[in-house]
Amino acid sequence: MTAPGRSSALAPLSAASGRELAIIFVLGAAALAAVIAMARYGVLPVLAFGFLAYGALLAVIWAVAVRAPGRRWRDIGLQRCEPALLVIGCLAAFLWVGISIVIYSAAGVWEAALAAGGNLIDPFRGRPVMLAALFVLAVPTAALVEEILYRGLLYGWLRRRMGVATATLTSAVVFTFSHFYVFAAGLPFVIEMLALSMLLALLFEINRSLWPGILCHGLNNLALMVAYSLN
Repeated sequence: MTAPGRSSALAPLSAASGRELAIIFVLGAAALAAVIAMARYGVLPVLAFGFLAYGALLAVIWAVAVRAPGRRWRDIGLQRCEPALLVIGCLAAFLWVGISIVIYSAAGVWEAALAAGGNLIDPFRGRPVMLAALFVLAVPTAALVEEILYRGLLYGWLRRRMGVATATLTSAVVFTFSHFYVFAAGLPFVIEMLALSMLLALLFEINRSLWPGILCHGLNNLALMVAYSLN
């Protein structure tokens, strides 16, 4: 028996069905398209667009995969895990930042990556409140929502039907294609995104808790945002 307040050695995967997953992706894509349209025609500022997009996706996940079937958030991956695994998630983030720099530097695109990130930050320089909101959007918000969707739900559904390697690679491909801008940036960025997604899937596989991956994802984004800000 597991001690109170502690997760089992290997908690069960989310029981979300393929139908629920399909509904989430379709409704999520529709909500995102609507928000993009509002942003494109000047109805929404950039930050409001980002928060609304992630908020809409989280609402769809809650309605379809949590509320309707009578589940709890921990049933789709947000259960507690051993503190040591949280430490592993943090260490993995810092390790991955170093690996990313090596990948980009070896490909000769690190300076270009910093310049592109600096362009993202530029509109918010000298506006502390707006810059803080950008960090909240890019770090905890993105990490939480994306890990629930791509690891808790998508990887969990795949993993119940196939082995670790196939589920990891398949979910990584979907995750990378959803970040379509990396294809315009170049092959090194595509490779880095694929590899990061596989790392996050493996962190989830360790204990079936999303928290190590959320920490890794968020700290990776934080490190990049700080690097962009200092550029």
